[in-house]
Amino acid sequence: MKASRLNRKTTRSLTLLTLAVLILSLASNPAAAQAPDEGITVTANTVRHEFGQRVIFHIEASSPNPITRAVIAYRTADNQGTSVTSLSFDPTAQLSLDYVHEIARGYLKPFVTIEYWWTLENETGQQVSTPLQSFTYDDNRFGWHTASSPSVIAHWYAGDAGYVQAALDIATRSLARIGQELDVTAPGPLHLYLYASTDDLQGALLPREREWIGGEAFPELDTLLIAVPPGEGYTLFMRRIIPHEITHITLHHATGGTTASVPPWLSEGLATFNEELPDPEATLILQTALQENSLISLDTLCGTFPSETAQAQLAYAQSASLVRYIRDYYGETALAALVDAYADGMSCRGAVDRVLGLSLEQLDSRWRAYLGAQTPQAALWRAAAPWLLLILLSGLMLLLYLDLPPLLHRRGQKHTDADSKPRPA
Repeated sequence: MKASRLNRKTTRSLTLLTLAVLILSLASNPAAAQAPDEGITVTANTVRHEFGQRVIFHIEASSPNPITRAVIAYRTADNQGTSVTSLSFDPTAQLSLDYVHEIARGYLKPFVTIEYWWTLENETGQQVSTPLQSFTYDDNRFGWHTASSPSVIAHWYAGDAGYVQAALDIATRSLARIGQELDVTAPGPLHLYLYASTDDLQGALLPREREWIGGEAFPELDTLLIAVPPGEGYTLFMRRIIPHEITHITLHHATGGTTASVPPWLSEGLATFNEELPDPEATLILQTALQENSLISLDTLCGTFPSETAQAQLAYAQSASLVRYIRDYYGETALAALVDAYADGMSCRGAVDRVLGLSLEQLDSRWRAYLGAQTPQAALWRAAAPWLLLILLSGLMLLLYLDLPPLLHRRGQKHTDADSKPRPA
């Protein structure tokens, strides 16, 4: 009995001693007596944009301890690097911040996907990073509709079903034909945006773009923008501009993304040559320059094309003619081989020497002889033939449409007359 009472007394003493030690410990470390710090809580994280003007990132957050630092980071799907900006503000427990990206200071390609995240820090050093989020910088000036084929997704806001179907058909067959020509298949669907006017398109491009431009390809995004009014004759323009820009996208994939290594005479030459309806003015431009001895040297066309309109038109015409010459005399595989050589990093001269066994000057000389051997009449006929054939087919369809009902009527009248005659007994 005595021993049991002693054990209880000892246990009580140890308990009191433990409590005393705990109280002393809390007294010497007040922070340990407080509730755990809840840290930073993000309450809003949004983004909106005014197309062609700005993108506004917005964040709201709260913290028991004032937030002292906010960093926004964002990157685009065309691999232009990551932008990181630390914002200035007074420390606050209730944070509400906007970061505005001005398009005038940093151009964003239309319809590019943008990924972004925030990092916040309070005065105790606690940090929080928001999950990676993304949005599309779409041209929200218009209400877009969508139609698709297996390889093309078309977007438009004006025009009827025939308008968008014509674009889909041209883009689909162009992708197949040009992909076969360059021995490459684009990995994903092509996005084709149809603008109803050049002014509408210009609002989506860099301000310094040429005013007469009718289309723009963004190969890194597999995206193509063209200006095609949905009025009469839209198919004619589609058959020129869509294959032209699709060539640039296909070249991007054929070179593994190193399109810049392909000299303009070949990239623009292929694009112009691939147009379903060639520009009839190009032949006149070439023949005039040949007669006036004002053709641009091939060495010059290895660099940047002229910015002046007349010289730019001549550069495009020459490049397309040179591509035609190489295909006719060295075969279609020679064009694909040239593209591969430039993708390997060879110089403008080096690739011509490796693939064609010619110096740049020899190729230029032989092409000029080829051009001079064509009579103006033959050259004009060659350029105008697709247009004349189109006009002829349209005329035949019109005649058939106008003449068919009277013809059927006459045939019906003939049978009626025959039936009205007395039959022989």
